[in-house]
Amino acid sequence: MSPDLVYAALSMHRPQLHAERRSDGFSFWLGPKRMGLESTRIIRVSRKPSSSITMLKRAVTGRLGDAMGSERPFIGGLPELLAIVDAELTLLAGSTDGAAAGAASSAVQMEGGGTERKSTSLKNLQDPRAVTAAIEEFERVGRTSFLEKYKFGKSREYMLRDASTGKLYDSKAIVGAAYGYAFPDDGPLRAEDFSGGEATVERVLSELGFEVVRVGQDWTQAEVEATVRAYFEMLRLESLGLVYNKSERNEQLRSELSARSKSSVELKFQNISAVLDQLALPYVRGYKPRANLQTLLRQAVLQFVESHRDSLANVMENFDERTKPGEQEFRGVLVERPKIERNQVAVNRVRLPRKLDYAAREERNRTLGYGGEEWSMNFERTRLFDGARPDLAAKIDWISDRLGDGTGYDILSFETTEVARFVEVKTTNGTSTTPFVVTRNELEFSEEIEDAFCLYRVFDFGVTPRLFILRGPLSSHLELEPIDYRARLRATA
Repeated sequence: MSPDLVYAALSMHRPQLHAERRSDGFSFWLGPKRMGLESTRIIRVSRKPSSSITMLKRAVTGRLGDAMGSERPFIGGLPELLAIVDAELTLLAGSTDGAAAGAASSAVQMEGGGTERKSTSLKNLQDPRAVTAAIEEFERVGRTSFLEKYKFGKSREYMLRDASTGKLYDSKAIVGAAYGYAFPDDGPLRAEDFSGGEATVERVLSELGFEVVRVGQDWTQAEVEATVRAYFEMLRLESLGLVYNKSERNEQLRSELSARSKSSVELKFQNISAVLDQLALPYVRGYKPRANLQTLLRQAVLQFVESHRDSLANVMENFDERTKPGEQEFRGVLVERPKIERNQVAVNRVRLPRKLDYAAREERNRTLGYGGEEWSMNFERTRLFDGARPDLAAKIDWISDRLGDGTGYDILSFETTEVARFVEVKTTNGTSTTPFVVTRNELEFSEEIEDAFCLYRVFDFGVTPRLFILRGPLSSHLELEPIDYRARLRATA
């Protein structure tokens, strides 16, 4: 009989049983119509998609410790099915009346005193120490190993939250493991032994003094504002060159939030980076911009920028003061150009005062520009020495230092084939995606000489300088936005 035929047969011949469809079959129980604390599972039938054999588990027999309760192939018909169900119902009635009480329950002494009765009904899980023990094991072995050990999937809706740390745990798996701590003779419950959700797991944990939260809901105004504050504090510390631990900051923030996982906070930080990136402002290293973000978050970031201009100006000045390279290393520093995620929602242009215009500040920061060009000169010498062309390395000309700006490039270098390489250097203490300013002269020069032109984007300059190279016309690599115009009076009639 297939699981569907079993369902049809029991619906007709044993209507007192209720059923719940699972992905591979059905569970049948006695009690309230909706599976809950007062329900008792009778049997479960299942069939794998690639199999023609129906598997049947006798739940009552299994709870009494009989080996016949393990899942077995069912090859009988209606009479055999009804016989099994009636036997389970008889066993259940006997254990309830006390005839089988010795087999069905026994006293279990918890550490430190207190006695619990052995039973698979969740309402008998009454010692919070069992839940605490399960949480400690979760922390000790990690989420993946914990779920694999107890054969549970990840919770999709309800999570147990540690109020002191903000950490989240898979609520159903915790309850299943806690049952084994409370009733070691029975062992832990498996996922198919009980249902999760508001009526069962949440109720049990709440009655034991634990907090259960529903995940996946939109972030509140208070949560968003707390996240924005935490992010800008990390940006401030980074601008000062102070060391901090991102994981600890994440955990500290989650202690203020109601139901947010570590990964969801990380994503929110990346969303904040996306807003700052669109505003041409620096963002925290390690939080790559993710543009698919909540409107409420965008508004909160813009409001923070508007209301904290003075403190942000101090952050800019801190970044500006880093004019020396963090390291004098020139091998292994060339990386691929970053992949840019297309912004799905444009940020309305915000008119920022010049002291908050990061790209313009860096363009005016002659000392930073000079340091980046000097570093690039050493990079070019190393590149040509490594290419067995020390003769060409000796001919590199630092044009902007010798003649000043205006030629459309900073350094005249060479390919190992002796072909000229015209290098324009753009340096930032920010990340690889920090916007920068190019002049009309540089743009036109790159169009004229095509592949002989190379823009060196030097980033993370004050920490660990690295660079990527854009070769050829700048218009083929960059989104160019006009920000200044040369103005003349119009002719009068």
